This record gives sequence, C-alpha cells and structure tokens, in this order.
Amino acid sequence: MLHTYLTTSWRLRYPIIGAPMAYVGRALRNRFTDRWHTHIDELPQANEVRQQLAAAIASKNYDLAFIYAGQAVGLVTRQQSAGDVIQHLGEGAERLLRERSSLVLEDRTAAFPSPSGRG
Repeated sequence: MLHTYLTTSWRLRYPIIGAPMAYVGRALRNRFTDRWHTHIDELPQANEVRQQLAAAIASKNYDLAFIYAGQAVGLVTRQQSAGDVIQHLGEGAERLLRERSSLVLEDRTAAFPSPSGRG
C-alpha cells in the first residue's frame, strides 16, 4: 500500500499568488515529506531546503523531490498492469450499462406508452 501525505509543499515549486491554503495535494511519502510534513509553515523561510528541493526536482531525485499521486491514490489496493485496469474498467462499464439500460427503457415505456397499449 502506498503511503501519502496531504500537503501544501507544492507551493514551493509552483507558487500561485492568492491561492487559499486549503488547496492541498497528495504526495507520496519520502524523505522530504517525512521531514517537512509537520513543519510546512517553516518551508518558505528555509532557503537551503528550497534549493535542495529544486536540485532534487531537476535531477529527478525522488527520494527527496515530492511526487504528486492524486487524490484517488488511496483507492489503490494492489499492483496491476495498465491493461488489467482498463479491462476491469471496461467490464464494469459494460455490466452497469446492461443493468441500467433496462431501467431507462422501463421508465421511457411508462412515460410514453405505445398507442396500442402493448408497451
């Protein structure tokens, strides 16, 4: 299972003037997030750390550079290939469409009965 933090540390790399502090991102846990997650308010003044972070991002050192995973990463429960994920999504969509299409047709028949009265 992936370990993540909800964090505002992205503001160091991508500052948005006037963006509310409520805007957070979900980052994968690493040395940077372990160290700074509880000290996020100190980061704007920590110039050396900001330089280290910029260097880590530039060199793709993801042990230190943060990696945003998105809010849905918490739903990941096992490792799968992309093909398996797409197949699972397609099968689920097909199943739901088959189940729900009969409901739509029933509603339409009730709302618009045929002139002969036979449905």
